[in-house]
Amino acid sequence: MQCIEENRFFVVQLLFSKTKTQTMKKVILSLALVFAMGVSMTSCRETKKETEEAVEAAVEETGDAMEAAGDAVKEAAGDAKEAVEGAAEEAGEAMEEAAEEVKEAVDSIVKE
Repeated sequence: MQCIEENRFFVVQLLFSKTKTQTMKKVILSLALVFAMGVSMTSCRETKKETEEAVEAAVEETGDAMEAAGDAVKEAAGDAKEAVEGAAEEAGEAMEEAAEEVKEAVDSIVKE
């Protein structure tokens, strides 16, 4: 009988220690899972915030570039307008001078 009691004790001890080991494994794995989830959730929030900031910066830069392009177009249009006006004035003056030279040439031919 004593042998049976010793075997029971040994079996119970093995069962208990196995259960204790399994419980410890579950606790450790649960803590590791909670830690991993906490880290991943935190990094997702930070990534989302960084992404939002990057998008806002890109929108600002795009707006600035569009404004600069608009200013450049206005300036180029103004320069083109001035160039056309200058060319028109010069062409008008050249036509007037040519007309005067023709008139003088005709007058000199008529006087002769």
